[in-house]
Amino acid sequence: MMADSIRFGKVSNINYKTGCMEVTYEDREDSVTDMIPMLANAGYKMPKVGDTVVVAHNSNGEEEGVVLGTTWGENENPPEGAQNLYRQDFDDKPGKCYFRYDGKKATFHNEGDTKSETKKNKTETVDGNAELEVKGKLTVKVGSCTVTIQGGTVQIVGGSQISMNAPTITIDGGTVNITGGGGDAVISGISLVNHTHKYTLPLHAGGMGDTVKPT
Repeated sequence: MMADSIRFGKVSNINYKTGCMEVTYEDREDSVTDMIPMLANAGYKMPKVGDTVVVAHNSNGEEEGVVLGTTWGENENPPEGAQNLYRQDFDDKPGKCYFRYDGKKATFHNEGDTKSETKKNKTETVDGNAELEVKGKLTVKVGSCTVTIQGGTVQIVGGSQISMNAPTITIDGGTVNITGGGGDAVISGISLVNHTHKYTLPLHAGGMGDTVKPT
């Protein structure tokens, strides 16, 4: 049955745990191979039942063989094609999760969740500009943090409110300017704009004076 070394067939049964499958040869009266392995190439991605695959059998006619991979064909076209394009889809549905490189730019696209885990150290270097856009909520948790900015100006802009919470907050600078747009600053419940305090007049002036606002 397996006289030809290279044959085309359709996957009819898959053992996902072992990475093996059965292949049916329609041109050989629907004969079915034993469970034969998929060529690994140091990765794991099994074809679907019904996919056309290329199988290499031993030249001595025995049934032992290996599935070399799937093929593009009438019912399975590439999601895109171009010279110097490398693309790998990780889902049976093209475009759901993939990596592509066109010789100039690399893109990783995932329509689901993405998790990256590093057990030891991690270093990232960007020679140009970097931009992070989060349309939802961003939460950063660290054991300790040091941010060193070598540029001239640092700007933090909040849409409605900026909060800092710590047992001690230190602001150290040659000049510190705090400017409110017509609002107020409150420290320990005391308004810097609207609070008043009493002052003591000299004895000949009658003792305690009226409360006044600071200027």
